[in-house]
Amino acid sequence: MTRKEFLRRAGACCLGLAALGCKGLSYLPVEDPQGRPRIPLRAFEGRRYVVVQLLRFREPVLVVRQPSAAFAAYLMKCTHRGCELQPVGEELHCPCHGSAFNLLGEVIEGPAENPLLPIKIFTDETHIYFLV
Repeated sequence: MTRKEFLRRAGACCLGLAALGCKGLSYLPVEDPQGRPRIPLRAFEGRRYVVVQLLRFREPVLVVRQPSAAFAAYLMKCTHRGCELQPVGEELHCPCHGSAFNLLGEVIEGPAENPLLPIKIFTDETHIYFLV
């Protein structure tokens, strides 16, 4: 990564964090009526993704509506050194070392070499359920 590219990405991260305000990233509440975390599909109205916090993980989980209309979930933990990722537009950026991932969990900028860890989910007509 060149110095210019690093500064561009760092600036984008700072702008993204500033847009979040002092409270930081807000998480969508996860319903848990029978000990099975779930989110309603209506949470995606007007959004491509939502971020949730599950008790099992220290880092939040990104749930994305894929172009195929299916859903996928990824742990927002950089596969390089384990830093928590920050959403910036249609990408996830690592504030520690500059790695970037797309919303399919694929690396688009190193130093990370491995894709994001997928979280198993399934959907019915009204909810997304986490298999954790």
